[in-house]
Amino acid sequence: GSATSTGSFGELHIADKIGIGTTNPDNSSLHVAGHINLDDDKAVAWGGGSSRPAIIGNTSNNTLKFYTNGSERISVASSGEIGIGIASPDNTLHVHKGTAGSVAGNNSTTPLVVENNNHNFIQFLNPADKQAGLYFGSPSNNYYDGTIAYDKPNEQFAFEIDAASGNNKVLQVGTTYISSSADVTGSFGKVSIGGTGFGLAFGEDPDTGIRYGGTNTFEIHTGGSKGIEINGSQTVLIPNGNVDIGGSGNNGFINLKRSSDGVAVGGMGLSAT
Repeated sequence: GSATSTGSFGELHIADKIGIGTTNPDNSSLHVAGHINLDDDKAVAWGGGSSRPAIIGNTSNNTLKFYTNGSERISVASSGEIGIGIASPDNTLHVHKGTAGSVAGNNSTTPLVVENNNHNFIQFLNPADKQAGLYFGSPSNNYYDGTIAYDKPNEQFAFEIDAASGNNKVLQVGTTYISSSADVTGSFGKVSIGGTGFGLAFGEDPDTGIRYGGTNTFEIHTGGSKGIEINGSQTVLIPNGNVDIGGSGNNGFINLKRSSDGVAVGGMGLSAT
């Protein structure tokens, strides 16, 4: 049947479903047809004990906090910022593993803040036959303005602009190249390129360029053949023996001096034969 009871009760036991605001509760143990208001810092919790998961809200500072195992895990600030691992997020999303020090990530251009008290990385996990990376976009070009991508199948790391065309790699590591439309400028303290046999190629010919020829040895190659070598004793070697300075195959000019025996030859003209 139905009954109505009023008054104060220490405990209330209901054998069946409870409906609040409805005379026809659904299959839930408690069916509330309306809002539930909790006092500040009171929780909606699951289970018993201090380690139970819970959600706690506060109307005085308009925050919402999520707890598991007795510790706050996620916080939502009054202005909408979300903190993971931090009670007071610095920006739109603040992922906090440890305190980096006296620094705040509240710049208007950094909606994502990732903070740690150790080395700090963002990790991408994907299948071995797929790529991973970042897209950069704008209203005019969607997400194709630029790309930073790691291509696992080909073991390549690429930077691209106008990625929609697929032909604008500015820098690629792994079968490395810099596109012909790009310039690399600036001051470099030191650039190290591979080991013996590695160097810089020019144009579309990988066999024409500057190479490292071994310990203290510098080489210039054309068409796959070594044209000039400078070794550690400051000796210049020209394997094919042909030298033309100041001309195009004839009437060159060479000034030679051999200081060890005092023999000098100056102003020697050379003509093609």
